[in-house]
Amino acid sequence: MSSERPTAEELRQGMTVEIVQEDTDIESTDQEPIHGEVGTIYGDDPAGPHVKLKSGIVGHVQSVAVDE
Repeated sequence: MSSERPTAEELRQGMTVEIVQEDTDIESTDQEPIHGEVGTIYGDDPAGPHVKLKSGIVGHVQSVAVDE
């Protein structure tokens, strides 16, 4: 995974990303990140790019998954 948060401009539909759900405290360490494919990109936000995954989960991108 990338150590830097991407911008909304760098994201594309279908990319696999790690997000923190919209209603979750992004500073919380007990929350498990969610992985999924980007469906809709809403724009940049101080908490990270705001997206909706193809699964329907909405949240803020923390990193982009790197193919290994």
